Amino acid sequence: MSEIYRQQQWMWSNKKHRIDDRIVSLNQPHVRPIVRGKRGKNTEYGAII
Repeated sequence: MSEIYRQQQWMWSNKKHRIDDRIVSLNQPHVRPIVRGKRGKNTEYGAII
């Protein structure tokens, strides 16, 4: 939880909307957003192999 708070605080104080290695799931912290550019699904979520 503290890592998520730290990331959100950094984004707010720096007025940024993205951060490298941002945690997007509490249950699966290794999951990352993957931009694929597919029609209808611009972003997917999963582990980067």
